[in-house]
Amino acid sequence: MRTTPRQLRSDGKAESKQYHGPVTSRRQQEPETLGPPAEKIDRHWIDWSRPLLAAGAEWLLNRGVNDGPLLRLDGWIVVLPGRRAGRLLLEEVVRAAAARGRAIVPPELHTP
Repeated sequence: MRTTPRQLRSDGKAESKQYHGPVTSRRQQEPETLGPPAEKIDRHWIDWSRPLLAAGAEWLLNRGVNDGPLLRLDGWIVVLPGRRAGRLLLEEVVRAAAARGRAIVPPELHTP
């Protein structure tokens, strides 16, 4: 039996199945508990002249907030293409911070 997206109603007329809900913008689907949208988002692009993870880790460490023995990076949100990239970046940040004799509070890591 061949399946189609149409079915016959009891009166013999064809009826299309609806496979998804109405199309709405992403902004309308966000929960209200997130608060107002950010007023300013700063995007930073890392130069490809050196290895990306090392350059990204150094960039983050240079912008961390000194808090005694800690270097606080928890005010930063880092968006990466996947979870593996996030793990590798975090590993590089920890390694670079240890080389400087510092402990860190890690940034928020997100994927699109």
